[in-house]
Amino acid sequence: MPSPSCTHVVRQIPVNEKSQLLDSPIERNDPRAELIQSASLITLDEASMLNRAAFTCAEQVCRRVMNNNQPFGGKIV
Repeated sequence: MPSPSCTHVVRQIPVNEKSQLLDSPIERNDPRAELIQSASLITLDEASMLNRAAFTCAEQVCRRVMNNNQPFGGKIV
């Protein structure tokens, strides 16, 4: 079982002061996408403290990687 990893590290959510428009470079063919694809559960620790742009970016990465338009690509969060 792969070890847990931080959202900004695994998904490469670009973190900056303004955090207005964020887009992760991870695509379906990226090796890091395999972590998301194989995950049975995604935990967003302290999600209520997460910047809205970072939350949206994580959600969009899951949709893109899973090729699924459901929230978080159909993953359990």
